[in-house]
Amino acid sequence: TAGKKFQVQQHLKTSKHIRLEAVKSNSAQKEQQLLLACSSKSGPDRSQFNADLCKAFVSADIPLHKLNNKCLKSFLEQYTGKKVPDESTL
Repeated sequence: TAGKKFQVQQHLKTSKHIRLEAVKSNSAQKEQQLLLACSSKSGPDRSQFNADLCKAFVSADIPLHKLNNKCLKSFLEQYTGKKVPDESTL
């Protein structure tokens, strides 16, 4: 209806909506940059496991610093049989 359309148009002009859209946009850009960084790094010491782990965390919106959590790190190492890298080395 015309009333709802007007309300939506007014909402889109509010400072709160504009601010949150900017935050959302910045967050999406950072995620894309992290994903690109994960997929573009290569070298003999970089394993496929590290790249896949990085991509999984980024796509699930899990900050990479969570890899420093002892309990999570222990769990992943126990059930994957792989050494989980420090977030700074991804």
